Amino acid sequence: MIGSIEGGLVGQNIMVMAESIGLGGVIIGGIRNNPNKVIELLGLPKCTFPLFGICLGYPDSKQMPWLKPRLPKEIAIFDECYNKESIDEGLRYYEKITSNYYSRRTKGESMDGWSKRISEYITKERRPFLKEKLIKQGFYVNRKA
Repeated sequence: MIGSIEGGLVGQNIMVMAESIGLGGVIIGGIRNNPNKVIELLGLPKCTFPLFGICLGYPDSKQMPWLKPRLPKEIAIFDECYNKESIDEGLRYYEKITSNYYSRRTKGESMDGWSKRISEYITKERRPFLKEKLIKQGFYVNRKA
């Protein structure tokens, strides 16, 4: 888990650095859909595993998509303790702006906001084969109960 978190931090720092010099980018988590192919292609040794890829390039200003709205800071950043009172209002606001975002992005085909999309996403089993691939790459520790 530590390696996954640190890998994510590295990825985010790469994105910040790239943007600081005028590059655009996207983090691709879908490479975990076929870990064997990625492991083979990159020649990864035991005890390594592909978490994500990063695509970098110069964005075409004429083709720029709308930036996906981020959670309002009032429901993502707290001072000293979690502020439950701000959550409901902030989520209603975020639902409204993400519904508008997806409507524009899909030319009106999807009016769903973040709540519905994330609910559908987290209720589906994803990549059930990863455990087997992680064990094959050497990430299994036999521990006695």
